Amino acid sequence: MNTQLLVNLDNKWKVLDLYEDLPISVVIQELDVRNLDQRKSPFSRTFTVPATSNNSIVFEHYYEVNGIDFNPLTKIDCIVQYRGTDIFKGILRLQAVINNPTHTDFEVYILGEVGDFASEIQNLNLRDLEYADLSHDLNYDNVTLSWEAKDNDTDGLLGGKILYPLINYGLFYQGTGTAATPTFTYTFGEDDSFDQSANSVLPEFFKPAIRVRDVVDRIFDKTNYTVQSEFFDTDYFKSLYMDTFVNGKLGIETASAVTNQNIFKVYMRPAIIYDFTNKPVTGFRRLNFETTQPTGYDPLGNYNLGYKTTTFLDPPDPATNTNYFRVPFAGVYSWNFRFNFDGGGVPGSNVFFQIIARKSTDINQLTNPSTAFAATPVFSTLAAPNDFAVNYFFTGSCVAGEYVRLVIEFNGGSQGSKLRLRGYNSGGITTNAPQWDLYAGPNLVGSQEVDMKLGIPDLNALDFIKALSSMFNLVIIQDEVQKTINFTPFNWYYAEETRTEKDWTKKLDLNSTYKIEPLSFDLSKEINLTYERGSEEYLNKLFEDDKDYVFGRYRFVSDYNLLMGTEDYKLPFAAVPTNSVPGADNFIIPVVYRDLNGQQSPYSNKPHIFFWVGNRYAYLDEYKFTQGSWYLTSGATPVEQTTYPCVSHLSSLDIQLPTLVSDLNFGSTFDFFGNNNPIPLQYTPFNLYNTFWEDYIEDNYSNETRRLTGKFYLKPLDIYETKLTDKIFIKDSFYRIEKINDGDLTEPKLTEVSLIKERGGYNKVTPPAPFYTLSGNTPYPGLQPSYTIGIYTGTTITPVCSGTSGTVQAITFGFSGLSDNQQVYWDTGVSYALLPMGTYCRFTGDTETFVVYDTQGHILEQDC
Repeated sequence: MNTQLLVNLDNKWKVLDLYEDLPISVVIQELDVRNLDQRKSPFSRTFTVPATSNNSIVFEHYYEVNGIDFNPLTKIDCIVQYRGTDIFKGILRLQAVINNPTHTDFEVYILGEVGDFASEIQNLNLRDLEYADLSHDLNYDNVTLSWEAKDNDTDGLLGGKILYPLINYGLFYQGTGTAATPTFTYTFGEDDSFDQSANSVLPEFFKPAIRVRDVVDRIFDKTNYTVQSEFFDTDYFKSLYMDTFVNGKLGIETASAVTNQNIFKVYMRPAIIYDFTNKPVTGFRRLNFETTQPTGYDPLGNYNLGYKTTTFLDPPDPATNTNYFRVPFAGVYSWNFRFNFDGGGVPGSNVFFQIIARKSTDINQLTNPSTAFAATPVFSTLAAPNDFAVNYFFTGSCVAGEYVRLVIEFNGGSQGSKLRLRGYNSGGITTNAPQWDLYAGPNLVGSQEVDMKLGIPDLNALDFIKALSSMFNLVIIQDEVQKTINFTPFNWYYAEETRTEKDWTKKLDLNSTYKIEPLSFDLSKEINLTYERGSEEYLNKLFEDDKDYVFGRYRFVSDYNLLMGTEDYKLPFAAVPTNSVPGADNFIIPVVYRDLNGQQSPYSNKPHIFFWVGNRYAYLDEYKFTQGSWYLTSGATPVEQTTYPCVSHLSSLDIQLPTLVSDLNFGSTFDFFGNNNPIPLQYTPFNLYNTFWEDYIEDNYSNETRRLTGKFYLKPLDIYETKLTDKIFIKDSFYRIEKINDGDLTEPKLTEVSLIKERGGYNKVTPPAPFYTLSGNTPYPGLQPSYTIGIYTGTTITPVCSGTSGTVQAITFGFSGLSDNQQVYWDTGVSYALLPMGTYCRFTGDTETFVVYDTQGHILEQDC
């Protein structure tokens, strides 16, 4: 026999007895590397093998065969060999035990190399993944540490896995209606601008973003596969982040109220008696909350307790500067005061009273009845002589710094009466003393523990992987033996430098029918590559209302009039338009709030993917002459910041050389900041369409592209050694393989093959990644000493790297040499001028080569 079937038993290969040669055929098709969840095995076949003593040992032991019963779930790795050469690897399962009158057969099923990666994650949500190792406190130190992230796994917060970018998610307003004012604004030079220490931004206004590569790794941790991807390991891909906690609110979600430290619970004495034996039942008294015992709390220390009293009878009025809550941050607050009352054991006691909540920015004004903002109904001890339970809930909108106090006001009654307040007791709920607690308030104050599981977008894991595949036009190569998945862009997979040329001219059977047809007849008239609509997000809405399509979309329309229909590639992420903040044209950030009656209301409810651009100086003007700064609160101290953490759909807002900038938009789109600042580069050859899709789409829709379908005489080794990336030559043209149908791995035969004619080869294009040259809050450059040095210069990199280009005298600042972001001037023979943008240069005394990336002579290091 020409074929052998081997099975792997305890890491040893054992040959099974066969009745005859195994007819093995496979299907090889491009569809299998482009559709993750529609893959089919290249081969599956059912056949019988005899129950020889050799085979019975295998099946009775490993499949637990007992008569006609067996375990159908067991699978064993297998290999089919043709004349000693491995031609097929897969798995073998026992389908049936066939008992004949004279003998027994085993019906087996072998399946080719296709796994169930998609099925392993199709019911998995990103929120089902593990994120415990990413838990951290939301505070100044961690926010600013995250800004040190670079293209590695060590710098930044948690090795760069978590980033806190500056994004305008909305503002927090004090007051109500049109009279409400924000606590700060993302502006410069205005009364409420965050460039003033009084308007410092709290860390709680930031939301964490997670590195996209880290999410991919966590998905694979839930499977039996590992990811291997040169593309995912590039600095370009590692610079991508996705924002989290897109909850339409300011701040993050927390697991429970315990993590919101803007709360308190305080108690009075167990019993308090107000005695009116010798005085009228009028006036008011401050309620004296003197302890947090037994189960109270005040984590932020914002409640000022009253003095402890030694008697419960007619307690003295507490001091003016005690018994108040100081509002730490503007917003809506909700309280509860619960207690029981009676007539203090005096028959016929008649006291009318009510509990009133007062608030004012001046503590001395709390004696003024006009400061009341909430009050209970008027209660009477005569109506409830023995015991009456009060469970009073009230809410108020407060501004930062306000004082809030509870008072008891007496509204008349009979002299000689008493009123006793005691702990609450109703419906099985009891407290040992009258209790006042703040149970809800702005969740923005204090150090909060960030649980990333609560903030990860509600996305299906398979849909997330498919979205990345659409974004970067990825092919997926699955290896069932090694249990690996490789993601690579289409033009990398078919890159000319990695393909093998094979001449099949003589293999085409000219005696059989073969067909040549335009490929375009199977294609849609139009292709849309787009993000999800941003709906009410401010900048996205402005763009979508004006254009009626999504920011960053690319629309391809074929010239062929016969084509019909539209094919949409829509990502589950919103686009990321950006704008300069008022008063600072060079301070550019994403804006995702909703404009609601002129207020910047929190809204964003879709995730975004963006570049971590890095730290940028807070220059106010487009030419970077005027230095600016803003404030971020550390504890209770505003800290001035000279830089800001920048994210964008562009990989840089400072580099003006198109070959060094990438764009996460499918099509280059004029961004809003360009209306105020034309300096940052907006149009680059490295948008998503140009980089990953253009060659593929243009090739498919070209009037030169053809599908050739015919019969080819292929030997088993031809089939076994053929790869989808092979470049097939026929007569005078090159083709790529679309599909090989029923290729026989055991016998030479005529095999149907469809090929796609190529216009030209594909090239592996690695788009530029962001350059990280600035740490957070780096001081602005000041006056520095100048140095005259010799440098190699040229308009192409190779001669400069090799030192064969011409040399000029140059002036640098700071030290004698070249480094990132330096300005370089050269001697023209008449004066010194900035090196032109695009010029390559190398210090004659060093080996690093740089390129001038803007019109101001700044340089960045380049690989030779």
